[in-house]
Amino acid sequence: LGQEISLFFDTNDSPEISRRTLWEACKAFMRGQIISYVSNLRKAERRESEALTKE
Repeated sequence: LGQEISLFFDTNDSPEISRRTLWEACKAFMRGQIISYVSNLRKAERRESEALTKE
């Protein structure tokens, strides 16, 4: 997540964008990244559970 945040700020930091707007956008970006991570984790756990049940 740290690398993605650094990339986010490198990509989106410009003088035209206020710090507050940049911070709000970063929070939304982080939420999306965390939701995606948890979703993928749950899918992997579900697949593993289903594989064990089939055995």
